[in-house]
Amino acid sequence: MKSRFAFSVLPAVIVMTAFAKEASAQGAIRKITDPIPAGCPVTKPPVPRFIPPGTERVPLIGGYFFGTPNLWVWVLHNPVSMFGEKVVWGSQGYDAKADRRPALTITLRRLDPPGPAVAIDGNAAGSSSEHWESFIMTGVKFPDTGCYEITGRFQGEELRIVYWVW
Repeated sequence: MKSRFAFSVLPAVIVMTAFAKEASAQGAIRKITDPIPAGCPVTKPPVPRFIPPGTERVPLIGGYFFGTPNLWVWVLHNPVSMFGEKVVWGSQGYDAKADRRPALTITLRRLDPPGPAVAIDGNAAGSSSEHWESFIMTGVKFPDTGCYEITGRFQGEELRIVYWVW
């Protein structure tokens, strides 16, 4: 039984190893420790720091708020994984209890090389926590590593952020 398993898995391991070596030789494999390329205009923390209304008690660990009181987003400090990230949005006056499925639309556009904007279903859901009364939780899955612009639209407002995805 063991020998059959070894013989059926061995060809796959050889193919995957050859692919990884070829991709590595071409520079296609990126690591989280690789620097963000200069051509990727990742969103930087605003100066002075932006604190949206109603978020004064939110612990500011791992990221920062970006935007205006009408539409803002929590931006992560670290590079983002292509396997998917939660993206948290908010808007002054938004009530998660009254609007469990907010009409937030999200588009994703690759910047390196430039690509078309693609609408994605971020499954926007009204949420709350002990520190934060109302916010909109979404999910974004990136098709590949690279530089991406995420655009959110909500109640006539639009906000763009740029992430480096490893």
